[in-house]
Amino acid sequence: MQTDHANAIKGLSIAVIVFSALAIAGGLLGSIVLAAALPYVETASSSLVQDSGYYTYTEEAIVAQLMMGVGGTMLIWAMICHVVVLIAGIFSLRNRSNAQKLGVVFGWSIAGAVISFLGGNLLTCVLLIIIAVFANKDKQMAAAAAAPVAPAQPAQPTAAVPVQPAQPIATAPVQPAPTATQPAAQPIEGSAQQQ
Repeated sequence: MQTDHANAIKGLSIAVIVFSALAIAGGLLGSIVLAAALPYVETASSSLVQDSGYYTYTEEAIVAQLMMGVGGTMLIWAMICHVVVLIAGIFSLRNRSNAQKLGVVFGWSIAGAVISFLGGNLLTCVLLIIIAVFANKDKQMAAAAAAPVAPAQPAQPTAAVPVQPAQPIATAPVQPAPTATQPAAQPIEGSAQQQ
């Protein structure tokens, strides 16, 4: 089954594979250059200052060797990261149109994006995030298409609940207002005496 974003995932996966292969090749080339430069650093360090019969390293030689070690470590780390990114690109390319494997594409794309970020390649990181978004959308659409649709059933009548008639509200009888023909209320004799 062809998914909606299969062609976009294919193009982005090819770009990820190309960029990660170039990064691996660059890392290998950088390692070769570092390995070739190591004897020159050693030669520069061999002109050590002789002090009291002992050879001591100059600060420049120590810094040069330290930088060679840090540079070599960073190149090795970048190559390891780009191997993972290359694998993520290959998985995305191979499984882009397989609805059952879109979860694998999503997982490898997210893992590759994180590793690519840690390896310092933001371009492949962004490409892999876009692949993950497309794979997730296609996976959701495939799941929605595969969900069985229940046939519409006619509405079942519900049992009628008897409605009780409204109860009359009990109210106090209204007394008419006194009219001019009726005598006004007489004060109670006991209350006047209390004052």
